[in-house]
Amino acid sequence: MASSLQGNTLKQWACEEEAKHPKLVLYFQREVAADSCAVILTELLGFCLCVSGFHIIQTIFGCDLRGRQHHSGETMTWVAADIGAQITKRRWDAEVDDNQGWNLYLEEECILWLRSALEYGKETLQRKVRPTARVSDRSSHDGLTTLSCKVSGFYPRDITVTWLKNGESRQQETYSEGILPSGDGTYQTWVTMEIDPKIKAHYSCRMEHESLLEPLSVFWGKAFLCLSVFLRCLMLGATCLCNDAGREGMTLECSEEAD
Repeated sequence: MASSLQGNTLKQWACEEEAKHPKLVLYFQREVAADSCAVILTELLGFCLCVSGFHIIQTIFGCDLRGRQHHSGETMTWVAADIGAQITKRRWDAEVDDNQGWNLYLEEECILWLRSALEYGKETLQRKVRPTARVSDRSSHDGLTTLSCKVSGFYPRDITVTWLKNGESRQQETYSEGILPSGDGTYQTWVTMEIDPKIKAHYSCRMEHESLLEPLSVFWGKAFLCLSVFLRCLMLGATCLCNDAGREGMTLECSEEAD
């Protein structure tokens, strides 16, 4: 689900570009796209000898930009998704003029439009929002304890969250829920790990994110939770809130303060 901020960016870009190039947009939508779909659909119906019912074809195309370099259409050939598409692939590969036209569009016109979109949305797309972490624990099976680290409110999307035991990564023992959109233009993720509370060890949830000057760690521990994390947060210039949840566990929230 796209965030409302990204949706506004795309809408603004679309309106601006259509105002700049109304004839080009109209031509592409009505002539190129419509005609291509009609030809492809007619061709497919001929292959399957379909004479009745509803038939739908969906297409998607676009360009990808990384930094200032981009590559697309290097081989000038089509890729068949399955065996049934081999006939169409061979025919399209033979249409050299059409392929050159598509390649020209993807490498030039599409890139220009993409750069325009990035320019319109740079304030939103290039922002950096620091994460907030919440550490908690709960009783699990066979006397074990499940540690949970919820990290939320961060942007951009990429983040590394890892549980540490005595300062060493326990990535193999960690379960992640994946990175999900929060609905407000930021992202969230959960990382859990099962431990034996009888084994004395120091556990912490470590976050690495583009918005942080250095990795941020939130510590867990029944006896020393509040004190140790509070001292650590002071060192990082962060704000922490410690909460006693009773027998079922304890939670802690920590986030690095803005400069």
